Amino acid sequence: MSPFGSARTRDGSAPPFNRVGGLSLVPGTPSFQPVVESVARLIEERGRRPGERLTPVDIATPDFSRRPSKETFVRLGGRHVREHDVMVITTGPGTDQMLMDLFWTLSYVGGRHAARITLITGYFPLCRSDKDEGDTELTMPPMLMALVEAACGAVGLHRWICVDPHSEQISMVGRPGQVTPVYLTRRVLKHVISLVPDPERLCLVFPDDSARKRFDTARGAIELEMGLTFPDVTALKRRLSATETKIVGIVGDPRLVRGRIAVMFDDEIATAGSMMKFARVLRGTDELKALAGNEAADVWGAATHAVLCGEAEERFTAAGCPISKLIVTDTIPLPVNGGFGRMQHNGRLQIISWIEDLAWICLTHHWGGNLREIR
Repeated sequence: MSPFGSARTRDGSAPPFNRVGGLSLVPGTPSFQPVVESVARLIEERGRRPGERLTPVDIATPDFSRRPSKETFVRLGGRHVREHDVMVITTGPGTDQMLMDLFWTLSYVGGRHAARITLITGYFPLCRSDKDEGDTELTMPPMLMALVEAACGAVGLHRWICVDPHSEQISMVGRPGQVTPVYLTRRVLKHVISLVPDPERLCLVFPDDSARKRFDTARGAIELEMGLTFPDVTALKRRLSATETKIVGIVGDPRLVRGRIAVMFDDEIATAGSMMKFARVLRGTDELKALAGNEAADVWGAATHAVLCGEAEERFTAAGCPISKLIVTDTIPLPVNGGFGRMQHNGRLQIISWIEDLAWICLTHHWGGNLREIR
């Protein structure tokens, strides 16, 4: 690999010049090293295809260690960073350890005089804390952006690219255009359709109106492409507190669910409590009895982000789980052992890799392309 695009093309000529320097990828947390290596390999393989730009990729890997006092120290030299177009890649959830790894990494990249710093997160950390909650909680994404900007130092954060944010307000954090959402909704929806033996038996189900709107663009494009119109229903929920909701009915014609494969779509699945409640409604086993004879033949769950925390594993692996199949991407890496590992082995869990999308994001941003076309 060679910085500044100094490698030669197949005909011996110099590759296209990039004014922000050579592309360098940096894992924002040590566990993302394999992801960064896979992305670098995909970008360079693509550059060897006819008609594609040759894009050499460097990797700069911070070395995190602890002193006897338990204090963290980091090693990262200027090679592959100085005057490079640096993209720091990580994900959520925004645990204290993940965020501290990110802040130290950004500080080193800025301190080693990167030409440009871009942050790419599969999951936007702290995105569930996107609203003020009375007199007790303030919205946290602006605080996070302030800390990220401070960590980047004088170089500053050029752009933050995130996948399927929990709310549209995320794009309003920071300067205009600084936070750029990209969407994997079309990828998720198309994969689900490919798993249904008869797509005309598919019913789209959404936990709320926000989720329905999130999938509208992808749904419209796919329906036009396939010449089909998918029926849908949406849960009618009542918020009991900042963390608890109750399903009180459904929006839409209950007859659209009868005998179909009902797939619940959302941006993320955390504890899966609400998803399980709605699945029982769709199967007619919930006391709500909202469908009254119009129960689904089967119920699946689908989401971009597999947060899967708290009691999620226990709920999905319990006997009598109302959801027979779960489809997610790996924007948040899933554990390959335990209950989820068994689910994947027996086909109840399907994981869609986003690594090719991530490589496309890095390459497109590096060469100044339009990221917003991925939906």
